[in-house]
Amino acid sequence: MISAQRVRVAAFQMLYGLDAHGASDERALELLRGSVLEENQDLEPRELRLAEKLALAAYEGRGPADALFESLSPAWPVSRQPAVDRSILRLAYYEMSSGKAPPKVAIDEAVELARRFSTEKSPAFVNALLDAAMRTLAGSAAKDLEPGAC
Repeated sequence: MISAQRVRVAAFQMLYGLDAHGASDERALELLRGSVLEENQDLEPRELRLAEKLALAAYEGRGPADALFESLSPAWPVSRQPAVDRSILRLAYYEMSSGKAPPKVAIDEAVELARRFSTEKSPAFVNALLDAAMRTLAGSAAKDLEPGAC
């Protein structure tokens, strides 16, 4: 049975690797897959494929995510954020903005990832930034629905 939580953890780990090394070629992705499988030995092949797809999509969408986070937290630009937190934020942003997960679920899961993999202050930082991002995304969606917005 597929576990959304296992997929999300593996996607976060793969996204962290993509952030550090890039997605330069199939060999680089193969090394990331092996690393993720080594850390998550109970991961099923289908879960790994889903995690990779999620990580690659979040990595491709990092530009808009980073721009939003920098506008919401100018004192902590993406370049100053710990790589773990940056990967967690990008993954949650992708899940929220693409509709892959309800925003509150994406935020809760991101906070849990921060508790598990980052510093003691990271869960509060991740929660605050993603809450602001959720409100910004909801505001953008509402503006798109206003009469005459098309």
